[in-house]
Amino acid sequence: MTDSTYIGNAFIISPLLDDGQPAELYFVVTEGGYLLHMEKMDKDITNEYVASELSKLLIGLEKQDGRYNEFIKNREHYKVRMAIVPPLSIQDARVIDSMYRMNKDKRIEEISKNMERWAR
Repeated sequence: MTDSTYIGNAFIISPLLDDGQPAELYFVVTEGGYLLHMEKMDKDITNEYVASELSKLLIGLEKQDGRYNEFIKNREHYKVRMAIVPPLSIQDARVIDSMYRMNKDKRIEEISKNMERWAR
């Protein structure tokens, strides 16, 4: 697979809690079941809960066009917060993931430089 290979649409999702409300735990996954990013937004969420949810998305059966993980098997267990519609390439995913490690000003600069590339 090369960097120009498309990985398809991506979704920002959160697992649903027992009361049906979404946790403040965000994952970015592709429609093929690949995990691109994770972010915990609530300090009260335990590390055990994060590890459990992360393992559901990382551990799955490989298949020819992706992974058969919990999001693919049981989509109703997640709230899809946003769909990133333009198909992403592997290189796009790497660039987006690297932006999470930048300070705010650098991230704004990078997004501005790459806007034409992602606004397909």
